[in-house]
Amino acid sequence: MYLQGKQAHESGNYELAAQIFAQMVKAQPRDPVLLFCFAASLMKLRRFEPAMKHLHKAVKHKPMMPEIHCAMGSIEKTNLNEKAAIMHFERGLAISKDYPPAIYGLTDIYRKLGRFDEAVAIISGAIERSTAIDPHLAEAFAAVAGKAGKETEAMGHIHRALETDIPVTTRSSLHFRLAGLQDQTGEYETAWDTLTKANDLKVTTWDAAAYSADVDRLLGYWTRERLASVPTSGSDSELPVFVVGMPRSGTSLIEQIIAAHPSGAGAGENNAMSVAASRQQRLNQHRSMVFFSDASKVTEQLLARECDEYIKSVNQISQQLGDTAGVSRIVDKLPYNYQVLPLIQMMFPHARVIHTVRDPRDVCISCYFQDFLGELGYSYNLDRLARYYADHDRIMNHMKAVLDIPILEVRYEELVADPEPGIRALLDHVGLGFHKDCLSFHESKRAVHTASLDQVRKPMYTSSSQRWKRYGSKIDPLLAALENAGVELTGD
Repeated sequence: MYLQGKQAHESGNYELAAQIFAQMVKAQPRDPVLLFCFAASLMKLRRFEPAMKHLHKAVKHKPMMPEIHCAMGSIEKTNLNEKAAIMHFERGLAISKDYPPAIYGLTDIYRKLGRFDEAVAIISGAIERSTAIDPHLAEAFAAVAGKAGKETEAMGHIHRALETDIPVTTRSSLHFRLAGLQDQTGEYETAWDTLTKANDLKVTTWDAAAYSADVDRLLGYWTRERLASVPTSGSDSELPVFVVGMPRSGTSLIEQIIAAHPSGAGAGENNAMSVAASRQQRLNQHRSMVFFSDASKVTEQLLARECDEYIKSVNQISQQLGDTAGVSRIVDKLPYNYQVLPLIQMMFPHARVIHTVRDPRDVCISCYFQDFLGELGYSYNLDRLARYYADHDRIMNHMKAVLDIPILEVRYEELVADPEPGIRALLDHVGLGFHKDCLSFHESKRAVHTASLDQVRKPMYTSSSQRWKRYGSKIDPLLAALENAGVELTGD
């Protein structure tokens, strides 16, 4: 039975793995290995609270098992508790010197904190001392290789790791890293071929038709008449700024600009609004993709309570990320909040919304290159990705027509081509005066916990505009998919 659970986990069937290990833990509740395996599967399902509970049980029975400490470090890292995460990864290294998952975890944290030199030193030392090929070390090295100017060396490590017997999920991750390095070194068509392998190996599910049906229900439900009749919280808070849009469309850039303002801060990709939408609709379980399509159970009192919870949440998170307390604007840049915009208006009618827009070809390519965390199955298949983009457009066009809350559209290409006018308009929209620090947002020491962490550590650059032209005929299937989905493409 243990082998069945292990096989299910390594093949990406985390639900089945969790079910198998749950049965085994029930029969042997003091077995640290089973407790760890159950927690590992729960982590992949983003059920972090029960996962941590089982890891605490496991470490009591086997405190010198480095896997447990690294798993705890990964959860703390996800919850933005960097100090606790570093402590756990260092415990793993104290137990087993140069333990690869601990090296990977520490490297990732230092990158997110902007401590690239330390990240490079840690992984370089571990690589030099290593006597065997390890996929964790290869992946960690790839993540910092560009900063260290060691792309070719990192690609060699990945190629050697791919020759070993590794789970399909690990193989996919390494292909994503390899494609990124090939792209950085200008091997664009080779990178696309590698990327296709990475996405084909990704074990995910996504029902594009069901998602589109959810969009249909959302748009059919929310009319101007409906919005005029639903309750509101009565809140006059202008603190929240919601940045929405497709992933990889510039949401992290907007957050960093506003957070660089003395009166601004950022809360990263906070799922608090999705959780609130689940609660207000009495959904039994919070899912990663939540729509707000039923306000029948919502009351003014419930909304006021949600407002209080939300304000506490974003204040706490922004301070964890290194922003100062007492600011007047905090950015929530979870892209998918566009699915709950009616609830945002009901809770915070004086909040501001920013919609980031980027060339659909560049957005989709950037998504296709990204090994996302979480249930983003649409991103690993070009037809699904194009349909998702089209559904995103449908939602935003409708919401701009029916909502009263102010929505500013920021076009990525225009912002990076001429930053100051765009930044001034952005700050004016959220009610902040212009400040020179917003032009040098890349110098901020705050932690960044998104896929764009390397990009927002640099000054604005235009090299990502019209990225789609690099790949020649390789992207013809993407262009055809976008056309079939009804997405309008402009420009050569």
